[in-house]
Amino acid sequence: MPYLSPQSLLNTSWTIHRLSPLHHRKEFQTLVDNPDALKTYSKRLRNLLTGDVLRGVQVGLSGSDASSDALSKAGALKECLWGLIPTWSHWNEEQSVLEDPDQEQLLVSAGDCLGILVTLEYEHVTYKAVLLAGPDGYHETREGSTYLPVLLTRLPNPLRNTFVSFLSANFDAFCSVIRLPSDFLCAALEAYIMAFTPADGSDQSSNNTTRELLEEVLGGMQLTLAFSPPIAPALKALDVHLPKESLAAFVIDGSTIRQTDMPHRPSMPFLESLSSYFNKHLAMKLDLNDSPGRCGTGSQHVRLSKIACSAFVLSGEGRTKIIADAGRVTPVDNSVLTETEDPEERKNRLILKANESILRALIHRVIGRDMSEIQEKDT
Repeated sequence: MPYLSPQSLLNTSWTIHRLSPLHHRKEFQTLVDNPDALKTYSKRLRNLLTGDVLRGVQVGLSGSDASSDALSKAGALKECLWGLIPTWSHWNEEQSVLEDPDQEQLLVSAGDCLGILVTLEYEHVTYKAVLLAGPDGYHETREGSTYLPVLLTRLPNPLRNTFVSFLSANFDAFCSVIRLPSDFLCAALEAYIMAFTPADGSDQSSNNTTRELLEEVLGGMQLTLAFSPPIAPALKALDVHLPKESLAAFVIDGSTIRQTDMPHRPSMPFLESLSSYFNKHLAMKLDLNDSPGRCGTGSQHVRLSKIACSAFVLSGEGRTKIIADAGRVTPVDNSVLTETEDPEERKNRLILKANESILRALIHRVIGRDMSEIQEKDT
């Protein structure tokens, strides 16, 4: 069974989908820990895409729409591969052993699986999709079905439609594009930032360390605000650019508010600080943190619709990109995140912890768990 690095998730713009359980009982009892199943579906998808005969019917990609032009320029399909992605910690522990094909089947159990990566390698371009279990190896396996709740795709529209139809035909699965509301974007942003901020208070020294780390990792940030038509009929969106120095300052200020005025900690200290600034200096009431654990209410007229920085992108339209140097990422182990650790190693671990918070947030969003659980898990 091919095992693929979780680094495959990085530096790629993904469209996010909600995916129902995959039912495979008629053919296989298990999926993620079954090499024969992955090979079978890989071969079946390849036959579909190359126009070979499938169940006695000639099939393949065709069409005259403009979006199919991307596939015509891609060239012939060279390889269709379905492989397991181990969780970050498992991959790092075993990556030297994974090079030995005789030991592969002993390495990744269902609980160590981050997801299934589908790679479509054409002559001139490579497309891919991920059936995501989550950074904790979350998935539900019942008799004859597997629940991998999030589907990430980097596919042109004709190919995406064909792949979704393939999942429906072979697994009786339903797939839909998921939208990310303002409260999700707010909570995901705070969870990412909290990976770099101390949870037990801050002195001047740790504040300086946090500031330098945030400036290096996040750089500047662009927040896109959307408005309800009755409030601003001629203004659809407003981009707020935060230089890296200002971004770090708002984070530190939010931590200060938590320690002095709000000892029980505001649910979203960064957005609390930012909203306070807008209200005081620009007379603009954002209310991005107007209730505990939530970012918006039914009457809210200003919403966060997109986050873009040097580390990640999240869009309310259901797109994401996690940006990282794949070669420097190492697994997370909170027990070793100490002040005495090598600064570069500590930074790398914190980056991965923050990246995992985004994947975890997507899983929680799809399976309907409260967003406050994400923040509690990452503190």
